[in-house]
Amino acid sequence: MTTYFVSDVHLGPDTFARTERFLRFVEQRVVAQHADLVVVGDLFDWWYGLPGEVPRDVRRVADVLSRARSALWIEGNHDVHIGRAFGDASSIAHTADAVDLELGGRTLHVAHGDLVDRSQRGYLAFRALLRGPPGRIAARTLGTRVTRAIGSLAARRSRHVQGGVDGHDGLSDGWLSAARDYAAEREALVILGHGHWLGWWSEGLICLGDWFAHDSYLRVDDDGAMGLWGFRPEGDVLLREGPAGAVPRRSAL
Repeated sequence: MTTYFVSDVHLGPDTFARTERFLRFVEQRVVAQHADLVVVGDLFDWWYGLPGEVPRDVRRVADVLSRARSALWIEGNHDVHIGRAFGDASSIAHTADAVDLELGGRTLHVAHGDLVDRSQRGYLAFRALLRGPPGRIAARTLGTRVTRAIGSLAARRSRHVQGGVDGHDGLSDGWLSAARDYAAEREALVILGHGHWLGWWSEGLICLGDWFAHDSYLRVDDDGAMGLWGFRPEGDVLLREGPAGAVPRRSAL
């Protein structure tokens, strides 16, 4: 049994090449191997789920994910209330919370990662509003198409202000420091998305990278073997198999 972990794929109606690349990965690595898949948030660049409303591009991706042996989708800060949209009609399990998994003889604590830096009070307050009644009312009023357009525009501007995922290794040094502290406080091996960092640190932290720069994933086998890999059409590349810090930019590999 093999389990694959991915995060921060950031798909959307206009990400054709990335969508095709990611679906090829799911079909060739996950479905073909009868493996399990865990999506650790931000599968889409922006999607606020409304009851019974699943956009065509989301449904196409979800249909492929559902062919995995099992699929778990942990919400990120860019894909919110996905369970409200799917309801009980999908075979994909979903949660807004961190989960603890027992795999390969290890306990893995898996979370999207947007809550690890508690000093970001402004973001935490906005997150609570977005997920609470004010956000739900606004989303219902505007509808799925408008909320996706606004959210995608805000996401692109945020990446530009921060230097963009192509302009630096991750979200910020401050976020990575908070993530390492978060991992050091736990006995489990911590797996996070959100920060766009890719690497394995000695505090027991694995960051999953993204599909902007690395096309990265974590593979965990039932015999305990683990590795961070980069998906490549010509053959996948092993990037880390132990705590050796951050992986360089793909262009520098």
